[in-house]
Amino acid sequence: MLYVNIYFFEYLSNDFHKTHTQVFAKWNNKWCECPDNTSPIVFGENCYDKFETCINDFVNLFKNYLKNLLGNKYVSSNLLVKEITKPLISGMSVEEYLETARKY
Repeated sequence: MLYVNIYFFEYLSNDFHKTHTQVFAKWNNKWCECPDNTSPIVFGENCYDKFETCINDFVNLFKNYLKNLLGNKYVSSNLLVKEITKPLISGMSVEEYLETARKY
């Protein structure tokens, strides 16, 4: 059985809006970031014994990306990081997806 957690990242300010959805999977008894078009890694390269370490590492990477992009305009309270616990349905509109990701 493959265990997966899906996390939603959103930075929202008056001047800047960025969202990202990231899947993490438990593979070979380790938690791994599932690469996508934003990641240069190969699946299984960036794995951790504990899920908390895996998600914290990714959150820190995302924060560093935002800080480098925004400089002194970065405000930590504008960042939402949460697990998506409601199933995502094929064919959802962007608005439906964002509402689901933010709410559940």
